[in-house]
Amino acid sequence: MAELLDRYDADWKTLPDTEHIRAIDDVGWKTRMTVLRDLFRLGRDGVTDLIGELESDRAERRLLAAQALGFLGDSRAKIPPALRVEKDQFAPVRVQAVDSLGTIGGSPPASLARRIEEVDPNADVQFHIRFAAERNFEPIDPNVIETLKRYDIKQMDSAAIDRPAPDFTLTDVLGATYRLADFRGKKSVVLIFIYGDT
Repeated sequence: MAELLDRYDADWKTLPDTEHIRAIDDVGWKTRMTVLRDLFRLGRDGVTDLIGELESDRAERRLLAAQALGFLGDSRAKIPPALRVEKDQFAPVRVQAVDSLGTIGGSPPASLARRIEEVDPNADVQFHIRFAAERNFEPIDPNVIETLKRYDIKQMDSAAIDRPAPDFTLTDVLGATYRLADFRGKKSVVLIFIYGDT
């Protein structure tokens, strides 16, 4: 696991607060997805180490650990993200910890969810805890985890500027499925992954 996290540290750079979009040649995204996929492949064997990373002095490691724990479906990971939501100074870590609470399964104490929504100074954290509550803190579908374990990183390089996009199918958080080919030649498609309070 240390090798995976070191690779992540080398390529993933935190953007300044004034920037929200990464450069098209940013290798960090590919490294992040590769490392996450490999962490998912470790499965529950990696949970203890990831829980330990929630205490790292490196905010980006805490961020990655909080995100990965939500996809591993292990009840041991339930309390550490809850604690991280309440004490981490880096808002993106709190957002990922809330997301983990929302996907591990089993709702956190109502008082904790209410406190996060009412007290956290970050609107994204508040939005994500509300969304998790709307989903009733349902655990992530194990098929999603299996799909992530099999993800072919080479697919990340399949789209290019000034070339038609390759066909893809996406399922939104509510279960509706969309295929790019269904829109080709009929409508322009703008794909935006909104992360936050929109």
